[in-house]
Amino acid sequence: MIDESILEMYPELEPLVARRTRFTRLFLNYREFNEHENPNLLFKRSTMDEHLARRAERAGADLREDHAVTAVDIHAGGVAVTCASGDTFAGKMLVDASGAKGGLFHDHKRQGQDRLDYKVVSLVLEAPCPNEVMEDRMGFDLDRGRTYYHVHLMTGFVGYGWLFPKDGVMNIGLGTITPHGHRLRELFGEFLKRTGFGDLDRSSLSAGLIPVVLLSQLWLPRVLFVGDAGGFVNALTGGGLIYGMCSGEIAAATAREAVRADDFSGRTLREFETRSARIRRELNFRTTALYFLAGAVRRGLDQPFLVKPFLRAFAGAFD
Repeated sequence: MIDESILEMYPELEPLVARRTRFTRLFLNYREFNEHENPNLLFKRSTMDEHLARRAERAGADLREDHAVTAVDIHAGGVAVTCASGDTFAGKMLVDASGAKGGLFHDHKRQGQDRLDYKVVSLVLEAPCPNEVMEDRMGFDLDRGRTYYHVHLMTGFVGYGWLFPKDGVMNIGLGTITPHGHRLRELFGEFLKRTGFGDLDRSSLSAGLIPVVLLSQLWLPRVLFVGDAGGFVNALTGGGLIYGMCSGEIAAATAREAVRADDFSGRTLREFETRSARIRRELNFRTTALYFLAGAVRRGLDQPFLVKPFLRAFAGAFD
């Protein structure tokens, strides 16, 4: 799910849009309490990822698929990466976009993760569903242009659930902090039933651990960290697609300048942190909000009569 403004930056994404939604519906304990206009675009990740990879290839990238990087060697003359296949590739610098599960630079990334009291775990199902079925179950009124995605919140639970309707596919997920993760599968089954999608094929159900804190240092000599690998994730929603693309764009500009100056030290690379300052402030605010929410739930302060006014005022935090 991405704000429509993404098309101003990447107009070529227009044909890839799997659904446009105009409104967000917020639910608390499965009862709707807020609806607000919030135009968004929904994409199928597999389609978008393929498009971006081919776009990079057309721009001159040497795309190698099925080459998992297992080791990195940084030396005075550049960077060399070794793949599981045994192949080795060399360059002047490296942009780590290996995602939340990437095993590169483990010690450096652990310094950021060790600052966390919580991590976020999610269950996500992307299953086939006829458009007319999802539109009916989610309350679409196509004649009036009222198309929706749904956000579900529950008292006593730090996290949220979502229903994202795409073209012929429903994306349904439930995310929470790790202390609540032990009962997530049980809650997810109930969530599917209570939202009217208990009959979906669950064979594609997947789990994931999401980083919700930015690395304290987003660079090392000859290395930049972008997307999930750098912690560019909205802690409240788990969303990171737009932040991954924006951080990648900034990293590319920084890397280009480093290559031109033949300077791959902090004098050049810390400019990446400067240029991403606005994004970093926004994400740090949302991480703070997650801790505030967790504290409120732990103290039993998330009662409906207290939560509803707050959420109406800050409904956009889940957009």
